[in-house]
Amino acid sequence: MKKLKPGYNPEEIQGQLVDKVCEYFGRVYNDAEQERLLSLRGHRPGDEAWQKIMHGLPTINETAEEFNMTPAKIRKILGTGGYYDTALYRSIMELRTQGLGAEEIAEKIGKKKVTVQSYLPYEKVIYMMEERSVNAERMRRFKEKWGGYKKPSLLSGRRSGRHGGRSRTLRANRRRKNRSANMDRI
Repeated sequence: MKKLKPGYNPEEIQGQLVDKVCEYFGRVYNDAEQERLLSLRGHRPGDEAWQKIMHGLPTINETAEEFNMTPAKIRKILGTGGYYDTALYRSIMELRTQGLGAEEIAEKIGKKKVTVQSYLPYEKVIYMMEERSVNAERMRRFKEKWGGYKKPSLLSGRRSGRHGGRSRTLRANRRRKNRSANMDRI
């Protein structure tokens, strides 16, 4: 079978992105880092106090701006690269290694499933990267060809009975039109 994108290696591209983000961030984000960020409240980037507290290192938000991503995505990338290590992250990862899913972990630690998922490292390819995956390209071509996702119409009902749902719907629509045409004549 012919490869659709020869030379495309999503794991390699993801690895390069993880390395770039971790190198830019420059340190492991841990519990001490969280305390340092709390002391930044009320200060603006570039303030003398900000520079004294951060020592010129970027925050997760600044890293997100630099890479044009969300802070949650940066946190997930840092976790994937081994540069994220808070108490919450460690407890989530410990439960994950025990074989629990995101929903079960969320119940145990009292967080929402979405929160737990945002802390778990990437297992598949990172979404919305500069170079699209083969599947993303396939979906883009489909949307171009068919005009995106279409809302279900009346004709897409479940088939049932001898004639199926479509012909029943068509007959019902014809009857409605005939009734309204007859009402106009009166």
